[in-house]
Amino acid sequence: MKKGSIKKGASSIVSTGTAAVTGAAVGGIPGAVVSTVLKPVAKSVLSRMLSIEEKKRIEKVEKLAKEEINKKLNDGAQPRSDITGQQAKILLEGTLLASRDTYEEKKIALLAHLVSSSIFTNTPIDNCNQALIVLERLSYRQICILSVVGAKHLGIEGHQLSSKGFRDAEEKHKHGDEKALGVYHDTLLLLNDGILMQKGPQTFTLEPSFTVGNITPSALRLSYTGLVIFNAARLDTIPKDDFDDILAVLT
Repeated sequence: MKKGSIKKGASSIVSTGTAAVTGAAVGGIPGAVVSTVLKPVAKSVLSRMLSIEEKKRIEKVEKLAKEEINKKLNDGAQPRSDITGQQAKILLEGTLLASRDTYEEKKIALLAHLVSSSIFTNTPIDNCNQALIVLERLSYRQICILSVVGAKHLGIEGHQLSSKGFRDAEEKHKHGDEKALGVYHDTLLLLNDGILMQKGPQTFTLEPSFTVGNITPSALRLSYTGLVIFNAARLDTIPKDDFDDILAVLT
C-alpha cells in the first residue's frame, strides 16, 4: 500500500485520505520536550515488575515512537498547540502499557505510529486516546480488515470487494473453511462496535443488529473512529502479505 505522507500545515487526522498529521501553529509543546518526554515516561513504566518480553516490547515502541517524532520535527512539523506536557505523558504512558500487553508483535509499530501522529494533529487529544484504547483491544487480523476496507474507502487501493452478502459467501464456504468464517465474524465485531459502517441504499448503518449473513464487503466503510485509527496508526503501511488471506475472503 502507499505510505501516508507528511504535509506542512495544521491538519486533522481525518481531514485527508492518508496520514497527513502535521502540527498546528507554533505554541504547543516545544520540540525538545516532545522528543525527550518519552524518556522519563518509559523509565517509570520500565521500573515496574515486567517480564523480559514485556520489557522488550516497551523498549521497541519507545524507540520507534521517538524516531518518528524526531523525524517529523526534522521535517519541519510543529507539535500541536493544545496539548500539555501532562496530556502527552498520559498518551505516551498509555501507548507503552498497550505495547507491554501486545502479544501480537506486529501491532507495536502501529502503536508507535498512533502516538507520534497524535502529537502532530488537530484531532482532539481525547479522540486520539480513545483510538489508542480501541486499537489496543483489536486483534491484528481485525486491524488488517480495517486496512483493507479503509484503503478501498479512501481510494488508496482499488480492491474490488465483493458485492455479494456474506450469506452467499457462507454457502460457498459451508464445507469447513473456518479461516473465512473467522474473517466474517471479525468483520461483524468491527461493525457492531461501530468501527466499521455499512452503506445502505440511502444511508450508513451503525445499528448493532448486524448478522454475518447481511454484511456486504463492497458496502463497508470506516466510521469516524475507524478513520482516526486508519490514519493515525498508518494502517496503509501494513504489508500486503499480512492481509492477502483477508482479501481472498472479501473479494
